[in-house]
Amino acid sequence: MTLRIGDAVFLPDGRPGVLVSENKQRDAVSVVTDKKVVSDAHRHGYLNGVKPDVRNELYEILDRVKEIPEPEKRIDELRSKIEELSIDPKNMVLTRYLTAEMAHIMNMAGVRPRVFEVDSFKLR
Repeated sequence: MTLRIGDAVFLPDGRPGVLVSENKQRDAVSVVTDKKVVSDAHRHGYLNGVKPDVRNELYEILDRVKEIPEPEKRIDELRSKIEELSIDPKNMVLTRYLTAEMAHIMNMAGVRPRVFEVDSFKLR
């Protein structure tokens, strides 16, 4: 498994940590286990294998969405952001995570989708 800077790791005793640097010459990594650092770095869940810039953009979007109190408005905000980002194929990873977050909010709040996107050959 490839680890990246900012990924969550768990020490043998079960403590969570954040990978902060790596020394490829020595094949060693530096991990911070401070609770504040871990909770700040993974405030929206453990997200591993994502480039730091994508992770930061995802967290910025989710921070803004989290400030919206009504689940329906959160979902609308996420849907519009997903549509905006999906224009550029480079944002595929980001849009997949945002889509998953939108589905999670919908399931937790009991909100059903108003718009369905289905391949035409699946319709009868």
